[in-house]
Amino acid sequence: MQPPSADPTRASAWPRCSGGSPTRRSSPSPTATPAEELGQQGLLQTCLDADVDAVLMPEHSFAEQIQAATAARRVGLEQVLFIHLEKDLALLRDLPFADPVVYVQSADLQTGGTFDPAKARERVTELREAMGGRDAHVLVGFGVRGPDEVELLVDTSADGAVIGTTLVAAAGEGEHAVRRLVRSVRRAAEREDRVRA
Repeated sequence: MQPPSADPTRASAWPRCSGGSPTRRSSPSPTATPAEELGQQGLLQTCLDADVDAVLMPEHSFAEQIQAATAARRVGLEQVLFIHLEKDLALLRDLPFADPVVYVQSADLQTGGTFDPAKARERVTELREAMGGRDAHVLVGFGVRGPDEVELLVDTSADGAVIGTTLVAAAGEGEHAVRRLVRSVRRAAEREDRVRA
């Protein structure tokens, strides 16, 4: 297992909060996330200074993500809400802000697993129903590797796809591989004109 500081999903994490105030370690630790070292406001400022558009914190509860989204939006950042538990659907209807970006886990699997278009369709439908008619930008991930999976998302109401494992592998091969992947996904999305890459 990698230490948290080496885990790319934790790079945008926020500290756990108690009483609404972010926790902060008294001294830097080799396993501390940037959020733990910087605190919530420090992390937000670091993101703004780096021209970051959005943050994602999948290891936090959905309620904590909603709380963080409110703070992020106050400073002009988008919080991508990651939902993977059915029980969290109930929290969507009463979000304290409009037009959220919601990243839905396509199936019960780990990153890099096999994509299940039927499960993805079911989860997107459930999410839209839970929103109660409110607008949301819905992204589907987990098992989405490239153009083939993007094409399978066409008959859902997803607005986009999250490609992680394949993109990381392409980045290891170099810029040309990343560009090739992005072009192929874009062609698949444009061909169907429903899912945006």
